[in-house]
Amino acid sequence: MQSPFSKSFFDLPDPVDPGEYWCVTIKVPKSAKHMQAFMGVIYDLTQWINWQRDRAHTGTLAARVWKPIWQAIKFQECSGESTQLYEEVNDMVAFRQDCDCNLFVKCCDGTEKQVLLKGQASPPGQPGAGSPQPAPGGGTQQYCNKLRANSKLLIPTLVNTGDVITIDSASGAGNDNTTLLWYCPDGQHFALNLCGGGQSTYGPDPLPTAFHMAIILNIAGVFYDIMAGPITVPGGVSNGQAYLQVNDGNIFDNSGDYDVCLTVTNNQTVTSTWRHLFLGGAGKGSLVIPATGYTDGAYDSALDRVDVTLDGGTGFYYADANLAFTSTTITRIVATFVVTDDGVPSSSRTGITFDAAITDGRFISPKTPGTYVVDTGPIMEAHTLIYFILSNRTGNDGYITSIMVEGNGTDPF
Repeated sequence: MQSPFSKSFFDLPDPVDPGEYWCVTIKVPKSAKHMQAFMGVIYDLTQWINWQRDRAHTGTLAARVWKPIWQAIKFQECSGESTQLYEEVNDMVAFRQDCDCNLFVKCCDGTEKQVLLKGQASPPGQPGAGSPQPAPGGGTQQYCNKLRANSKLLIPTLVNTGDVITIDSASGAGNDNTTLLWYCPDGQHFALNLCGGGQSTYGPDPLPTAFHMAIILNIAGVFYDIMAGPITVPGGVSNGQAYLQVNDGNIFDNSGDYDVCLTVTNNQTVTSTWRHLFLGGAGKGSLVIPATGYTDGAYDSALDRVDVTLDGGTGFYYADANLAFTSTTITRIVATFVVTDDGVPSSSRTGITFDAAITDGRFISPKTPGTYVVDTGPIMEAHTLIYFILSNRTGNDGYITSIMVEGNGTDPF
């Protein structure tokens, strides 16, 4: 007589996977405990230890057959009516419906294609290059993608302080591989095709204050409870990366996935930029060209340039064109100077300076005739005055032929 304490094993099937399946419809008592017990019994089939032993390890193969079946179990309200697994309708014999309510159409070559019904089209996985971006000044962009419970979903835009990230919708379920429980996006238990109750926190989770297995948000290395409401990107974040994952200390052995739609609002200030041209066909504009004291320059309206004739002597002679304006952020200046005479190596200085400070500038020392371009390159400086100077103690006649000034904000010219 067999001992009541001896363990029974499932007989090994042959073949292990026949490739064909029955669809079975049963009723389960509408109780969480009954549901857990039912799922636990089916789960036993997914464990090799519950199958008979042989040298070929057939029990492991049999368990693998049952794992996706167990994962695919769905609960729904009982209709009280029997459901036909296949239905033949006049003039629609080319269509087939399986026991999961999937619809297929038969092709002329004998193959089948599934017809995706509403809600069956799966959103894409991780987005990459070319993803649309929210415009600054309050622009929004929605992203709908699949988050797998065992990985992370990178939001395909950088975020900054003041931006807002909002979960619009989230569905699906995940399992943490430690119990039979499945979890909805907000950490509630998933059962009977519904989400309800059972939320709990767990200390070792990356965000212990959020519910276990709920979807959480990481911004620049810090986790936030995105399922509790919109998250405003905190101070100190500049061009930070953000991603979603489930709130589990070890996500890599999880099962399941979620369909998630979120919206990013870009609340960064819209920065207007401007570019203003002078001379070289653009006109003199607001350029001021003094011709007193040590300066000696004149505007040539026919050629749209500043002509410079420097007097020889012991003083420091120069000619300049200057721009005065309200304080504005300057981002780049490019000026072109033409030198027509040899300069004195120790004294020749030509270029750009700011705010009446002759030492605070970008200068070159042209010593031979030629065309010289002085370019500040990218800068970010607030100024109220710009000087364009061609100078020497003797000789060094020439012209200022073109000026370009760029900045942020409102064009002061």
